[in-house]
Amino acid sequence: MSLRRCEAIAEKLIDYDDGGLPPDEELEVAQHLAECERCRAELASLRRSLAAAKAVWAEAEANLAGVSLPPVAQRRSRRLAKVMLAAACAVLVLAGPAIWLLHREASRPAEPTLAEIQMSVARASVAARLLASADALADEPSARDEARERYQYLNSSFPEQPAAAAAASRLRELTVKIR
Repeated sequence: MSLRRCEAIAEKLIDYDDGGLPPDEELEVAQHLAECERCRAELASLRRSLAAAKAVWAEAEANLAGVSLPPVAQRRSRRLAKVMLAAACAVLVLAGPAIWLLHREASRPAEPTLAEIQMSVARASVAARLLASADALADEPSARDEARERYQYLNSSFPEQPAAAAAASRLRELTVKIR
């Protein structure tokens, strides 16, 4: 198979997997997949990436509904796990000094409670995890629209978090790539 043909098919894989292609294009992709091992592997990889990103996203949204500290999710993808680990480290680096300062200044009349601090750290963690899942989607050319929506959601729901600033930056980069 030619690389150019495989690239054209790769652009249609998400819609093919979702059943969103017109019948003639669906047949074209199915015939190509029957003949091309490389594109079958690409489809399998795409399915794994999207499943992992959607699982993280769903879990994070469920945790926001009523749990103050989200449980640690199992990671299926090493790459996604590395991104999330880096994001968690960034959260700890950014939140650690803030927590230390809050405890150090005990004389302040409006000192936050431990529950408020825990909620702040939990929100930072959820925002970092959502950013990592949006980044995983953005790596797939055919999932960039969904990644854009995730970045926008992160900006509007977590404006106070460092992950929101990173999402805004990535959203600008993604917009430049599309043009």
